[in-house]
Amino acid sequence: MLIRTVTQSFVNGFILCVIAAIVAISVLEDLWLPLLGVLASIGFVLFTLTEPFKGLLCWVLLSPFLGSYIHIRLPAGIPTLTFARVMVVCVLLGLLIQMSFTMHRAIIIGTIEKVMMLFLSVVFLSILLRSDNATEQVLQYFDIYAIPFLFFFVAKNLVQAEDDLKKLYYILLWLGLYTAMYGVYQYAMHGIVTLSSHTTGTGHLEQGRAVGPFVHAAEYGGVLVITFLSALYLALYESSGFKRCFIVLVLGLIVIGILFSLTRAVWIEFVAALFVISIFDRKWKRIFKPFIFLLAAMYIIVVLVSPRLEERAANQETGKIRLVLYKTAFFMSMAKPLTGYGMGVENFVIQRRAYLSAVGTISSTIAETTGPPHNDLLFIFVQLGLIGLVPYITILLLILRSSLFLRRLSVAQQSFAYRSVIFFWGVLTIYLVHGLFGEIASLTFLSSLFYILGGALDGLRLRSAVAAPPDG
Repeated sequence: MLIRTVTQSFVNGFILCVIAAIVAISVLEDLWLPLLGVLASIGFVLFTLTEPFKGLLCWVLLSPFLGSYIHIRLPAGIPTLTFARVMVVCVLLGLLIQMSFTMHRAIIIGTIEKVMMLFLSVVFLSILLRSDNATEQVLQYFDIYAIPFLFFFVAKNLVQAEDDLKKLYYILLWLGLYTAMYGVYQYAMHGIVTLSSHTTGTGHLEQGRAVGPFVHAAEYGGVLVITFLSALYLALYESSGFKRCFIVLVLGLIVIGILFSLTRAVWIEFVAALFVISIFDRKWKRIFKPFIFLLAAMYIIVVLVSPRLEERAANQETGKIRLVLYKTAFFMSMAKPLTGYGMGVENFVIQRRAYLSAVGTISSTIAETTGPPHNDLLFIFVQLGLIGLVPYITILLLILRSSLFLRRLSVAQQSFAYRSVIFFWGVLTIYLVHGLFGEIASLTFLSSLFYILGGALDGLRLRSAVAAPPDG
C-alpha cells in the first residue's frame, strides 16, 4: 500500500513537473499564446465529451468566430483539423459515452438518417468513381453534407425535453445579437466601395455588403433570419417586461443586419418565412402587417442614408446571369438525368460549355465567368442526377412530416413543442427559398443550424410518441 502511494505521488509530481516545464519553455520562447490555445482546446474537448449537449450549444455560439481560426494542417496526409470536424466527432463520442452509462437509453436511428446515409453513399461513390482528386473531394463534401447530417443525428439523440430546445433558442438569440452587431459595424466601417464600382471577382465585404464573421453575405443573412425567428418566438411566448423589451431591441438590430447583407435571396426568404408563420400563429398574425409596414419604413430610411441598398435591390445583371446558368444546368440535366456529371464546381464549369447559350441581353461569354447555377436542387440534379436528387428531397419531406407528427402529438397540451413547430416551418421555408437562389448546402454553418433544429424536433417527436397514451 505504501509503495503504491509513493508511486502515485511520484507520477503526479512528474506530471506537474512536465506541465511546469512546458509552461516555462512556452513563456521563455514567447509561445504562451499557442500553449493557451492548446490548453483551452483540450479543456473544451473534455467538456464536450462529458456534456455533449452543452458542447453542441457552445459550438453553435462560437463557431462563426472560431471556425476561421481553428484550421490546423497536419502532416502525412492526415485530414486538416477544423472546428466543425473536431466538434462533430467530440459530440458523437460524448453521445456514445453518455449512452454507455445510461442503460435504458439507446441510440436512435430513424428513417430520416437512413435516407441521409443513402444520399451520402451516392455522393461519395460518385466522387470515388468519377473524380481525379477523390481524397480532397471526400473531405470537402464531408463538410458540406455529412457534418450537417451528423448534427441532425446528435441533436435528435441529445434533446431530451422541451427545456433543451428552449436553451437552443436562447443560444440563437445571443448568436443573432453579436452577429448582427458585427455586420452593422462592417457595413458602417468597411462598406466604402459602392456596388457600381465592384468587379465580378471581389468578395462580398469589398462590395460593401455586411458578412459578419462569415465569408458570404448570404450565409450571414441566412443565419440572422434563423436567429430572428427563434428570438421572435421568445418575444411572443417566453418573455415579458424588461426581458421582452430587450429581445425586441435585439430583433430590431437583427433586421438591420439582414438589410445590410444586401442579399436579395435573404430578403425574400425573410418575408416568406414570416408570412408562413403568420398563417398558423395567431399572435404573429396580428402583428405581421404592421411589421411589414415598419420593415418598409426602415428600408426607405436606410436607402436615404445609404444608397447602396437601393443599388443592390435594382441590380439586374446578376439575375440575368443566373437565368443563363439555370437554362444551362437544366439542359445539362435533361441530357444526363439519371446519374449526372459528377461532383464539383470545376467539373460543372467544364461540362457546361457545350450547353451555354445566351438569354436576352446576357451572352454565354459573361455567364462562363461565373460559378455554379445558384440553385441547390438544380445543382444536385446536375451533379448526381435523380439518384441523388430524389433522396435529398425525401430528407426534407421526412423532416417536414416529422414536424407535422410532433404538432399533432402536442396539440392537446398547446405546449412549447406545439408552438415551436410553426417557427420551424419558417426555418424550413428559409432553407428551401435559400436553396432556390443559391447553394445553401455549401454554407456549412447555416445548413447545420437547420439540421440541428430539425433533429431536435424529431427527437421530441419520438419522445412525445412514447409518452402519448394509446388510442382507445
